Amino acid sequence: MKVKFPTITDIYVDRVHRNAGFSMREDHVHPYFEIYYVCEGKCSFFLNDTLYALSSGDFMLIAPGDLHHTLYLPDEDCDRITLYFSEGHFLPVLLSYFPDFNQAILQSGPIVLRPEGEEPAFSILHHMLSECSRHDPYGSLMLHSYLYQLFCVLLRYRMENVGGLEISAGKDKEVIQAAKYIYQNFASPLTLAEVAAVAGLSPTYFSKKFKQVIGLGFKEYVGFVRMKNAASDLLNTKRSVTDIALDNGFADGNYFKDSFKKTYGCSPREYRKKAGDNKK
Repeated sequence: MKVKFPTITDIYVDRVHRNAGFSMREDHVHPYFEIYYVCEGKCSFFLNDTLYALSSGDFMLIAPGDLHHTLYLPDEDCDRITLYFSEGHFLPVLLSYFPDFNQAILQSGPIVLRPEGEEPAFSILHHMLSECSRHDPYGSLMLHSYLYQLFCVLLRYRMENVGGLEISAGKDKEVIQAAKYIYQNFASPLTLAEVAAVAGLSPTYFSKKFKQVIGLGFKEYVGFVRMKNAASDLLNTKRSVTDIALDNGFADGNYFKDSFKKTYGCSPREYRKKAGDNKK
């Protein structure tokens, strides 16, 4: 799989209404943050290896590099707002006030607010939508200020240890189970037949259904999970590129290097060096 990484230079926000049954099975991966907010209605949201049930007032935060897409329900419209931004838009300022901000809120997953926080959060998003439609020198600064406010509201009103949003996925339960199995065993030499057996489905039917639900083919998804973990190891360990490749399920170091360059646009060594330079 070739993962495309378009860049963004500013904060973007939009609001879209999806009719019941709207089909959007494509996967998404990007190098910036996304906040997905359900204004009205319900939907299911696939993130990495888990399917969540979202309804009005729910937020989903997606960190850079995490696979995700929305599955709209056959009998429920959904009105949503999406907000896109990069670390540079907010992190330096907020870390100066909240040293543990990374651990507190920047992990991918659902953010559920207490009822008294829903109106302030929606009001901020509404103001951001308004600013995106204006074309004057003040819009970018206004968007930055509203982003700070939004994170303060999320921190102030978020509910801790929220359960119940992860769903069994009904008719797609077997596929979600298989996705979790891949996440837990990605370093092993996984085969279609093995994972199909975990799902309790024939390899042919499993392959077709996996693509429909996850948005990627079986091999593409396994490759995505391995590549994501390998990229993390490049940034967080000092192990050699070859050792990282082998430890993450790649049988050949040269194949890993070629695949990595196709995915990230640079070699593993260049990726590690660029990340180190950015921290200086």
